[in-house]
Amino acid sequence: MSTHYNNTAVAATKIEVKDEPCALLKVVAENLDAAERFVQLFDADADDVAVGTTEPDWTILVPPGDGASQHGVAEEAFSGMKFATGLTIAATTTRTGNGAPTNDLTVNIEVD
Repeated sequence: MSTHYNNTAVAATKIEVKDEPCALLKVVAENLDAAERFVQLFDADADDVAVGTTEPDWTILVPPGDGASQHGVAEEAFSGMKFATGLTIAATTTRTGNGAPTNDLTVNIEVD
């Protein structure tokens, strides 16, 4: 049975979504910033992640919004991508960096 996770305040601070093995099914991310942003996904417990130092296992490019009220949206479906340890996420200004977005991202995740 799948589990849904929703967070409206995802930034460069690591967030543990699941602290046990899981399979990623879907990610939907919304970005208000007027520049593209990235959701970094780590196959690790949050204690083992240093955003900007730990290489993400997967990244999702989230297109820009208008900086005011319209969000850029990224939606990715996965066929049960395995995370052997757990799932930790962060949102940043670059694919592997630790710069915080101007506005927090909203991220919805479905895991099995």
